[in-house]
Amino acid sequence: MKQKIKDRSRGSSLGQISVSNHGINPRAFTSLELLVVIAVLAILAAILLPALASTKEKNIRIVCANNEKQLYTSLQIYCAEKGDKLPFLDGSGGRYPWDAPASFTTATMSYGCTKKTFYCPSTAPRFTDQVNWMATNSLWNYGVPNFNITGYSYAFGGGGSMLGQQYQNFTILSEVHTNGALIFVDSPPTRELIADVILSTGNSLPASASDNFTSIYGGFTQNGVGYPHLSAHLRTGGVPSGGNIAFKDGHVQWRKFDASHPFVSANNTKVRTGSNNPYFWW
Repeated sequence: MKQKIKDRSRGSSLGQISVSNHGINPRAFTSLELLVVIAVLAILAAILLPALASTKEKNIRIVCANNEKQLYTSLQIYCAEKGDKLPFLDGSGGRYPWDAPASFTTATMSYGCTKKTFYCPSTAPRFTDQVNWMATNSLWNYGVPNFNITGYSYAFGGGGSMLGQQYQNFTILSEVHTNGALIFVDSPPTRELIADVILSTGNSLPASASDNFTSIYGGFTQNGVGYPHLSAHLRTGGVPSGGNIAFKDGHVQWRKFDASHPFVSANNTKVRTGSNNPYFWW
């Protein structure tokens, strides 16, 4: 009799648990509630994604500015050993602004720079480390043994330089420049020496995406295919947002790309290569 009572009690207890469990019936999302959740997530994404993109761009600019600072510091050491003279472009050691004579890059590497220092991260993903400097058919190796194609422009002087004479520099110190009948002495805090590569196939003013800042073909190929160059720090619409510039006195500053006026003198950004194609700007 006692055993039966115990079993009955156990069965009754189990029965209560079963009833209690079946009593829990959570209500599922309705279609309207699901749509509300999706809408909220979409709004959050719209708010956060631009902020994330902006943060990423700022980080890229910082890395770029640090690269130019390192390059300038190495260039300063180079000049100290060369009587304050900058590298000279005679044609055999390159002529485009991004062509760095091998004598300069070899010395710079011994001063602590790496090959990666010579390339702005904003040109990725088209220009990876493999394309820039790691592969045997990379930009870095294109002009070997005379020069290396890099990811920054240098305002070096010489008979082989494609820069306008008024933009060429022969010493890291203040110097005299000529532009036709105009003769002036530069000021190191405002005289550009190293800059982000901004180039195009056209040079209309005001500048626009139709000038083509994104697909400039030259002699460089990789794996038998022509590889188009592009400007650094491109923004939506195909025009650069700007670029970092290292000046003669050593400071590095971001300059917004501004070629919005039909007169060159009214624009902050100037074309530095006269009538040549491609055109380099900074």
